[in-house]
Formats: sequence, C-alpha cells, structure tokens
Amino acid sequence: MDQVLVRLDGMPEKILHNLLKKGIYKTKSEAIRAGLLALERRETMIYEWKQIQMAAQKNKRSFKEITQALDEIETL
Repeated sequence: MDQVLVRLDGMPEKILHNLLKKGIYKTKSEAIRAGLLALERRETMIYEWKQIQMAAQKNKRSFKEITQALDEIETL
C-alpha cells in the first residue's frame, strides 16, 4: 500500500476537522479515501458526459435522440 503525506490548511483542513468532529468518519485517512472515491465518480461522470456530447456533435444527433438511445440500451 502506498503512503502519501498530505498537508492541509485553510478550508480543506476545516472540512476534514468537521467531518471527524461530526463523527462522519473515524479517521483522517478514511475521510480522504472517501473523498478520493467521490472525486473519481464525479470526474468519470463529467468525462462520460463530454464523450456523449462529442459523439452527438460528430453524428449530428440531438440530445433527445442520444438520451432515447441510452434509455434503449438501459432496458436491454
């Protein structure tokens, strides 16, 4: 397992402190791991959305046509 030293100050430090104080996470490491997982999900969704937009522009399909195609795929 890799170890990473992270120095926090300002707002990130306050956020981490509040998450621990509220008992949402037990340790700083746990909170940071959860934050990285949430960031990965968010960035992946943004990336996939951009890919859909580029494909729509390339194929000259409307947003409605793209969403209908996605809905059809989801029902398979």
